[in-house]
Amino acid sequence: MFGALGDRMETSGWTKGCPVATVALDVAASNEAIREVCSTVYTDWEHTAVRTVRAQRDRRIGRDCGPRMDTDAR
Repeated sequence: MFGALGDRMETSGWTKGCPVATVALDVAASNEAIREVCSTVYTDWEHTAVRTVRAQRDRRIGRDCGPRMDTDAR
């Protein structure tokens, strides 16, 4: 998800930003319902990012701490 958003921004020459940020900046201050929706979206993104980073870390740790071959075994 984050990669696709980053690709979209880069491909546009940095002229297209985050669609939620646009709404949040333009309307959320004057519309409580939209502010709540924008807040929920940002919270969901944050939770997704945390889960993704943790999963990548856990896979890396698992790889680094996996079973080792004992080269002295006979």
